[in-house]
Amino acid sequence: MLVPTAPLLAALAARLVPRHGALAATVAAVPSVALALFPPDRALDLPWLLLGVELGIDALRRPLLLLAGCLWLLAAVYARAYHRADPRSRPLFVFFSLTMSGNLGLVVAFDAVTFYLSFVLMNLSAYGLIRHAGNAEARRAAKVYIVLVIAGEGLILPALWLGASAADSLALADVRAAVAAHPLQSWIVGLLFFGFGIKAGALPLHIWLPLAHPVAPTPASAVLSGMMIKAGLLAWLVFLPLAEASLPGWGLAWVIFGLAAAYYGALMGVLQDRPKTVLAYSSISQMGLMTVAVGLALAAAPGPAHGAEAAKAAMMAAVVYAVHHGFAKGALFLGTGLTDHTSGRGRLVVVALLALPALALAGLPPTTGLAAKAVLKDATAVAMPAWQNWLDPLLALAAVGTTLLLARFLVVVAGPAANSAPGPAGFGLWGPWLATLAAAAGAAWLPFVIPAGPAAEAFTAGSLADAAWPVAVGAGVALMVWRFFLARPRARPIVVPAGDILVLLEPVGRCLEKMGRDTVRRLGTMDGRWAWLGHVLLVYVRFAEGRLCRLERRLASWPILVAGFGMLLLLVGVIAYNGR
Repeated sequence: MLVPTAPLLAALAARLVPRHGALAATVAAVPSVALALFPPDRALDLPWLLLGVELGIDALRRPLLLLAGCLWLLAAVYARAYHRADPRSRPLFVFFSLTMSGNLGLVVAFDAVTFYLSFVLMNLSAYGLIRHAGNAEARRAAKVYIVLVIAGEGLILPALWLGASAADSLALADVRAAVAAHPLQSWIVGLLFFGFGIKAGALPLHIWLPLAHPVAPTPASAVLSGMMIKAGLLAWLVFLPLAEASLPGWGLAWVIFGLAAAYYGALMGVLQDRPKTVLAYSSISQMGLMTVAVGLALAAAPGPAHGAEAAKAAMMAAVVYAVHHGFAKGALFLGTGLTDHTSGRGRLVVVALLALPALALAGLPPTTGLAAKAVLKDATAVAMPAWQNWLDPLLALAAVGTTLLLARFLVVVAGPAANSAPGPAGFGLWGPWLATLAAAAGAAWLPFVIPAGPAAEAFTAGSLADAAWPVAVGAGVALMVWRFFLARPRARPIVVPAGDILVLLEPVGRCLEKMGRDTVRRLGTMDGRWAWLGHVLLVYVRFAEGRLCRLERRLASWPILVAGFGMLLLLVGVIAYNGR
């Protein structure tokens, strides 16, 4: 119970006693780390709370809780030093703690209402983290983010209502079983893909990620990329009818979307010139590989023997990949922030150490990337052996793209610092970053994270070679590009604006907005009996515009989150009660 509630108390402490906000956030993350490290599995049933709250931890959630708890803990320690001189640190730690509560709460949630409310709390609170800088770039990123979040909620709620009403229960296991036998199964699966895919950075719903990362505070970026986007992945794992229904069509679609994200993220990432933007596209690419694992679990044939084991292998592949990516990406973001506080030899040391998690993401043996590749390859062989002949080469090609992307990151981060350092880097920055590096080096090899079979197979000669050659090819291509193109004195690398397709969509939106305004104005100048309609529409548009501007200003302050959370709690309660 302390896992989700301790951060809520930390948010209250940050509001009432601002100077202790960072300390409160640090302490609030400790229960989750302790629960993840010490078995056995636990469950807590509170039928008197809300509509019946079920919390617990099992083999699927334990690795993710370890990832979440450690990242939030280390990011909080890092943030205490990083934002020591920040005049806006009070709202930052309020939003930070609220987001932590939602993120940790959904990991331990065993019922649909608790999961959804935690998911909403995390999403709404993260708005404050993204908008923290308060400049035009941050406001734009936050606006794009909140629009997509609201759109996602509109897709998620119908899917949950259909599943819960058919199950006559709010337990996630019952909802999942009901989805497996539901006559609208395909509609529910589609809603879940796009609704939770926004948070997971799935194509084409990824556009908020490369906008949010550069403007969010560095500690927030670490948890945003390291764990928060995994909320979408976990939602797929707990709501989809994995091991209970075979959906080869949807499974293939998941695999195709995942591979597309892996390639697209790598391509767009190498065309960026800011370290945190490159890392954002890397997250899109890596989440694509986890999406592939979910697709394998969806496509696995159901049954008490092969089907259940095949789906379980694919699900664990997604979890191992999540742990591996989460710690590595957390180390990369925290290290990127550290480069702004160091110079000379210290900065060279930071950049050199950043190569370690970068190589891990590329999959170089014996890093945790080897573990992630091993479990994904094992999942392909067990769940869908018929796909192995074409899927394994495509995954290897994705690893080449990841290597190129992270080579680009190292080049960019080694360049001149983009921001002036507020002060020298002390233990408050070095300590949590080095701890994250250590976790990135070994967390995915823990026995409760990776199964013993794939862990042993990872160190066979064939597996080592399969993991090493894509990294070697990617590194060779990167060196050739640098030598023959970028090393020239007048060479200018191609740069694509962050947000990619959003850059194309925004002019269309502005054009449609202008057309709408012009139409309303023309109606207002018309003579005759329809003139009143134009005047009414014009007044309404101006009123709505003013209301939205005021709403955005209020959303930047923390009380609106509490009120909004309460309203959503009431709404979901009514829907769930009617469903029962």
